[in-house]
Amino acid sequence: PPNGGNGTDYKGWAEDARDTVDRPVTTAALEAYVYIHYYGVGSPMLVVTAAGSGISRKPGAAVITATEQARDAQADLIVTIGGGSITDGAKAVQLCLANNVTTSDGIDAIRTRGGVSPEMNSPAVRQISVPTTIAGGEFSSIAGVTNEVKRQKEMLRHPLVMPRATILDPDLSVHTPDWLFLSTGIRAVDHCVEGICSREAH
Repeated sequence: PPNGGNGTDYKGWAEDARDTVDRPVTTAALEAYVYIHYYGVGSPMLVVTAAGSGISRKPGAAVITATEQARDAQADLIVTIGGGSITDGAKAVQLCLANNVTTSDGIDAIRTRGGVSPEMNSPAVRQISVPTTIAGGEFSSIAGVTNEVKRQKEMLRHPLVMPRATILDPDLSVHTPDWLFLSTGIRAVDHCVEGICSREAH
């Protein structure tokens, strides 16, 4: 299951979850997950999940890898299924695609400085978020990406990186480990405190 839960039968997880959901968009997202990851068939939709995505901690190199996968697939939509790191990582992918960023160092050109975003192209490939935690990143227009050289999380911001749609389905969160689900709730509180106390725009 996404979010690092126990078990390795991801195909079975996706099929079981799909069978419990009667909302068409959610079902389509889960079917795409099975279709792409287990049948190896290309699709204009790129589905990013915590399972095997490599961006669970959002290092720049993993964001670039996901960006290249989106380019190779000629994706016209990104669907994310998982926690806040996956959501944020896909926001960064949107900006990397739009601004032809191909290296981790290239992300530096589109990051905010002093709370101000540089001029950049707006994302054309948008995102649908299917969160399985309560981190809340699907409702913001910022993304944090880890600079592996500096060992710092750096901010990217653009009003259009906020997911075009968010599907809140409690059936999907039952697969999230309790410790992770609760910790993301505390993280949401942390974000609120940071927004109040930070000297930079947030």
